[in-house]
Amino acid sequence: MKNNKGFTILELITTIAIVVIIFGVILPSFTRNIKKAKVAADTETASEMATSINASLAYETLKFMGSGPVMIKNGSVVSDSKLIGSGFDEKYVRSKVDKDATFVIYGDNINGVERIVLINGHDEYDCWPGTATTIEDTMVPTTSYIGD
Repeated sequence: MKNNKGFTILELITTIAIVVIIFGVILPSFTRNIKKAKVAADTETASEMATSINASLAYETLKFMGSGPVMIKNGSVVSDSKLIGSGFDEKYVRSKVDKDATFVIYGDNINGVERIVLINGHDEYDCWPGTATTIEDTMVPTTSYIGD
C-alpha cells in the first residue's frame, strides 16, 4: 500500500488560483475603501479650515490678501494670495489623499470662505461646502484632464 504524503501539483495550482481570484475580487474594494476614508478626512480638514477662517474673519483677526484663491500645498501657501493674521495656521493643512494635493480656498473678507477644492493631479474634488450627500459624490471629480 502506497503512503501519499503532501499535495499534488494540481492541488497546489488550484489552491493558488483560488487565492489569486479571491484577492482579485477583494483588493479593488479594499483600496477603494481606503481612498474613501482619506477623502473623508480631507473633507473634514476642509470643513475645519472653513470654520476657523470664517470665525477669524468675523473677529477681524484674519484677512484675505491678494487677488485670487489661496492655495495650500503640504502646509505651505503656494499662491500669491495669502491669509494674513491670527486664527488660522496653514502649516497643519495636509492632504490625506496625496501629499502633493493642493487645497484651494475661494473667498473674500466680506463673504468669508465660499468654497474649498482639493486639486489632486488633474482632478478637482469639492470638499466644502458639504453639498455632497455621500462620500462617493465628493469623490467624483469636478473636472477631469483629457490628454492630448
